[in-house]
Amino acid sequence: MILQAQKCVFLLHDRRAGELFAHPPAFGLNDDELRALRLRDNQGLSGAVFQSGKPIITTDFLNDPRAEPTILAVLKARNGACVPLTVERRDEENRVVERKVIGVLHVFDKRYGGCFGEEDLQLLSVLSRNAAAVIANARLFYQVIAERDRIEATLDSLAAGLLLVSTNGEIMLLNPSAAVILGLRD
Repeated sequence: MILQAQKCVFLLHDRRAGELFAHPPAFGLNDDELRALRLRDNQGLSGAVFQSGKPIITTDFLNDPRAEPTILAVLKARNGACVPLTVERRDEENRVVERKVIGVLHVFDKRYGGCFGEEDLQLLSVLSRNAAAVIANARLFYQVIAERDRIEATLDSLAAGLLLVSTNGEIMLLNPSAAVILGLRD
């Protein structure tokens, strides 16, 4: 809304598939359109921004040779701006020590017949840095949850009883086999 865009979408990088795919939330696109937005990470404007880490403004998608035809068919956009979703890691002195592009953020069709400009691009870049940090933290959280679930499933499937006791004598972990051995479960 700040940029007066009619559509906005995040394309996140799937490292294994080498693709960028649309991910909710999105504005101005339905679920079917979101599912259709998937392309190689080196294709079209999105791929160019992802690969270079540099933002792009286009005032005429239909005549821009970098535009991907299948994406144009889904979006039916006239103009747009695209910026990388970049996560930065900094050292103690706040110097950037690592920079990683995890996707791109697109806005399309500026309202009232206008086109996106440099001021829009600067604002979109600030928004994308904040969004990238949130996305990276959420991904990390879900990785930790998945690892915890995998470890719990492994411990629960052990035929041997496993009992973990803290230094103050509290039972911290008791797998199902240990519960049966101790007569706590049938």
